[in-house]
Amino acid sequence: MAAEIFDFPGEDVRPAGQPLIFSIHDDGGSPPDRFIVIVQKKTVVSGTPAFSTVAKFFLTPNAEGVAFFDLSPIAESLLEYPTKDGTTVVHKIDDVSIMDQQSIWKFKVQVGSYDNGGQTLDEDSENIYVTNGVQQIADGLHPSFEDYYWGKDIGYLTDRQKVGSNFLITIRSDEERTVSLLAAETMGRNFTGNLEFQFVPKTGSALQVQKSLTFTTATKDRMRHVPVGWPNLEDLQSTYTVDELDYVQLFMRSDAGFRVGPYYYIYFDDTRGCKNTATQVAWVNQKGGWDYLRFDSRAPKQISTEGKTYRKTIGTYGAATYTFDPAGRQYETFAKTGKEQYTLQENFFDATQRDLLDSLMKSRLVQIRRMDETVWKPVTVLTNSLTIQPAGSQFYNVSLQVEIAQDIRC
Repeated sequence: MAAEIFDFPGEDVRPAGQPLIFSIHDDGGSPPDRFIVIVQKKTVVSGTPAFSTVAKFFLTPNAEGVAFFDLSPIAESLLEYPTKDGTTVVHKIDDVSIMDQQSIWKFKVQVGSYDNGGQTLDEDSENIYVTNGVQQIADGLHPSFEDYYWGKDIGYLTDRQKVGSNFLITIRSDEERTVSLLAAETMGRNFTGNLEFQFVPKTGSALQVQKSLTFTTATKDRMRHVPVGWPNLEDLQSTYTVDELDYVQLFMRSDAGFRVGPYYYIYFDDTRGCKNTATQVAWVNQKGGWDYLRFDSRAPKQISTEGKTYRKTIGTYGAATYTFDPAGRQYETFAKTGKEQYTLQENFFDATQRDLLDSLMKSRLVQIRRMDETVWKPVTVLTNSLTIQPAGSQFYNVSLQVEIAQDIRC
């Protein structure tokens, strides 16, 4: 008799924000007093990948002799968000990059038996790769994530909807952006694919720039972040300026050289003037990548402060001669901090941008960049602050309140 995992999510990449249920029974039919579940995470020790134990549980079999274990709370607590490439903020990368943070982890779930006071460990085990992301309850238990892998029907880690059979975005030339790729279809073997950029000018010949991407069995090498904003893309070529381009086309090629997955078209449009300081918003979407929106209307700023005060005695009681300062401060403030809030507004969101607001509101990590600044700041989206109103044919007025998720020093 031995403990056995008879059902589990599978070995490919799964979002952590869904139930990741491992079903355990005894292959001999007679359950032990307890099932033992050991969770291990693959990490790097002195340059060598190795598994380290992060949790151990004793589960009592139910009346059917079965126990169920959900990995998702542990995975969500350990995963890191893809915010940096070395010392560079991910939105500012100017080449295809591998994240240095562990936004994908490989876990091993081992099961054993505890019976009559004795432990028998590692009677069965299964591996699973987990990344940030969520699946909704309505999607069922262990819904497939395959459409988001390299070269598949969607192929990019985005909540943006396709236009026809491809992706199409229209942005300003000063926006910093990336799109994320997940090569998970072939976990367990190395392969090399090509990422191709086509810079298509309004007149003249298209310029082709290829990036060869080697995906290794190292877990974190499976997620790549690709520049798609003009401040990122312009370093890939020096032939055309943004004003000379019609669009930039991005697509994937398999290791055999064939195009796989949809096209990703990037158009740059600066024709609609903006006299205000616009705000760009980025958030980790439900698929574990980054999505973006830009709010062009005025963003009123509000600062609120809080602190504690104490009262001190005015006068020099410790001196040889008593002196009194009628202009002296009797109440002093300490531990004073401020909060900075912005009301982001936009009058011309289309249906696609409106739908992305659902993804933004569900995100656990949101950042903003005022277009007159270079720094990206983390923010908290205030609950119930989103309002959407129709504004003419196929446009929407949008208002959203965010608070900088850092104290303002006072």
